[in-house]
Amino acid sequence: MLTESDLVEIMGYYHAGDNSKLLDAFQRFDLHDWVTECNEWKRKHAQEFSDFLQHVISILPSEYTSMGDVLTLCENYARALAYLPAAPDCAAQTIVKFWNRKRLGEEESMVIYFSLLMRKLDSACIAENAKNAVDIADRINEKHQWRLIVLPHIEEVKECFRAGDDAKLLDAFQRLIALGDWYGSFYGWGEENAEECSAFVQRIVPLLPPSTPMDVVIALCDNYLLELVCLPHAIDISVKLFVDFWNRKRAAEDREAIELLSALSAHPDGDHAAEIAQSAVGIGDRLNG
Repeated sequence: MLTESDLVEIMGYYHAGDNSKLLDAFQRFDLHDWVTECNEWKRKHAQEFSDFLQHVISILPSEYTSMGDVLTLCENYARALAYLPAAPDCAAQTIVKFWNRKRLGEEESMVIYFSLLMRKLDSACIAENAKNAVDIADRINEKHQWRLIVLPHIEEVKECFRAGDDAKLLDAFQRLIALGDWYGSFYGWGEENAEECSAFVQRIVPLLPPSTPMDVVIALCDNYLLELVCLPHAIDISVKLFVDFWNRKRAAEDREAIELLSALSAHPDGDHAAEIAQSAVGIGDRLNG
C-alpha cells in the first residue's frame, strides 16, 4: 500500500528529473493505490501532484500500459484533485496525449472511457479537449452531443421523483427511454446520492407497465451491481424489483397468450390447433378455461 513517506520519496525522484528511478518506484505500487491512498497529501499539494501525475503518464511505456490504466490514474481528477479549476482539462489532455502515443486498436474502449469521464467531469470541457484525439474525436463529440439531449430529460425525471408525482414521473421516464441509449444515464446520480437514486429505482420499477421491455428493468436493476452496490441489501433489493416486475409482466403476457391461443383453438379451420395449443408450457392447461 502506498504511504505518504513512499509518495514523498517518489516525488523526490520526480523533482530530481530521474525518470528511471521515478518509473521504477511508481510501478512498485498498484495503480488503484495511486487513486485511493494519500488523498489528504494530494489535496494539500494538488497542483504539484497533478503535474507529477501528468509527467508519470507521459513516460509510462505505451506497449505495456492500457488505456484503462491511464483512466484509473486520472480518477484522481474526480477525487482528490477535483477542486482544481483545471481538473477536467488536465484529465482530458493527459488521456488524449497518451492515446495519441498508443492507438493500438482500443478505439471502442477509448470512446467508452471518455463517455464515463464526461459523466464525472465537465462534459463540454472533455469534448473540447478530445478534439485532438486521433481517429476518435468525432465519436467522442457525438457522445457529448447526445448527453446534451439526454441530460434535460434526466433532470426532469429527478424533479418529478422529488415532487412525488408518480404520473409525471412515469411519463418523464418513458420519454427518456424512448430516446434510446439511455443506459447508464443515472450513473452520476448514483455516485452523488446513492440513497436517492436507489429510492428512485424502487419507485419507478413498480410504476412501469408490464409492456415495458425487460432490458429497461434489467438496466435499472444493474445499478445495484454498479454505483449502488455499496448500499445495504443492494442485491436483495435488485432481485426483488426484478422478480416482482417479471411476475407482473409474465402474468400480463400469459393473459394475452391465453386469449390468442383460445381464439385460434376455437377457429373452425384449425384441425389440430386445440391439441397443439395444449402443449404451451405454463398456459396450455388454462386455455378455454
